Amino acid sequence: MKKAFWIGVLTLIVVAGVFASSWSSWNYLTSVDGVELHYKYRHRSDYTDVKWKVVNNTSGVCFASVEDKVYTLAGGGTTSKSDEGSRVRSYSEYTFVEDIISGEVTYVQASLNIRWE
Repeated sequence: MKKAFWIGVLTLIVVAGVFASSWSSWNYLTSVDGVELHYKYRHRSDYTDVKWKVVNNTSGVCFASVEDKVYTLAGGGTTSKSDEGSRVRSYSEYTFVEDIISGEVTYVQASLNIRWE
């Protein structure tokens, strides 16, 4: 009985941790020539994950670059991360691997650069 109790408590802690660190919904940031830039975030105890997604709503193929990424932190100050880019087929989307930022992010900014292929 004690073993079942502790398994139940451990399960509750794990499930609560999963919900506490779940991803936000996608947030629209900007668009260029029919290609949109979105982001979502997940706050952890001492850092924040931020994912970027490019949505190509056109019939053309493009190379989309997410550039000048700057993150504002709750404790004050900013930090930045490297630019990244990918080829995005027509009427499709591409999600980049998340940036991991030390601290709690309160504001994000970035620019979207499009090169048509």
